[in-house]
This record gives sequence, C-alpha cells and structure tokens, in this order.
Amino acid sequence: MKSEIPREEVKYYEKESIKEYHFHVYFFQNRKESVADAERIRKEIINGVEEGEFVAVCHGVTSDMLPGLNETEIPPVNYGPIGPHPIGSFETWVPQEYLAQAMSFFMLRRNELSILVHPLTPNALEDHSGRAMFLGLIPPQNKCDDHGLRAGIKAHKIICYVVIFLILNGGN
Repeated sequence: MKSEIPREEVKYYEKESIKEYHFHVYFFQNRKESVADAERIRKEIINGVEEGEFVAVCHGVTSDMLPGLNETEIPPVNYGPIGPHPIGSFETWVPQEYLAQAMSFFMLRRNELSILVHPLTPNALEDHSGRAMFLGLIPPQNKCDDHGLRAGIKAHKIICYVVIFLILNGGN
C-alpha cells in the first residue's frame, strides 16, 4: 500500500510509543459465509475477553468484561461500505502487550477474510497507509479525496485515543 505522505513529513517513533494495534476485519456483506466468518471471529474475541484469555476491544465487549471501558466509544460492525472501507468491516483494538497473541488468533481463524493491521501512533494517516499490513488479500479501497480521507482518519483517531491499558495476570 503506497503512502501518500511525503517521506520527509513522516515522523518515526520508538517501539515504546506504540501502545495499541488495530485489526480491521473485512467481509463481503452480501455473502452469508463471509458474514458468518466475521461474526464467528468477533464472538470468539468476545468470549476470549470474557474468559480472561486476553485483552481486546471490539463491538460486543462490555465494561463488565473490561472495567473502565467506555462502550459508547466502540465502533459498530459496518454491514456495508463506509469511508474508505469498500465492504463490511469491524475493528478490534489490542494493547501492544497482546499483539503476538492477537496476530496468532487472527491468522489461525480468518479463513478467507482480509484483515488490515496497523499500529496506533500520533500519525493516524501514516498508520493506515505506510505502516499498515494485511492478512489475506487487499480489498480495493473506496476512492475519496484527501480531505475526505483525512476527515475519516481524524474521526477514527478521536475514537481510538480512548484506549484500554488493562494488563491481565501481571502482563504475562
């Protein structure tokens, strides 16, 4: 994925500055099997959080599972295109301490779904472009002008700064 930000404008951060990673799970909203795969993964995430296996936030995770979580800030499941996302999708937020566990979780369970993975740094536009990677095929992105993309990223960034830093079992 080519970054539209001139390289001289990109700031680089130390690993310690990445507090959270986001997984955008894409599914074909008009294919029952694809929707079922996405719902299955989302339910497995919710169950894993509820059982205390790991920390992650997606639609369906509640403050009963993660005390202090503001549920109004969790993005909904999108059952159609929205912003630059061309098909159905949902987000999962994962603290840096759980990145390896989350990556393994998604790799083993994604089936045919595509998943955009990116860090959360102060540069949200670069996070979604130059710092992003995909598990699976890259879906074509909806075209939007630079202003529209930046507005969407700004809204996403505002939501994402409500971050959960809960470490279960002493971070082990």
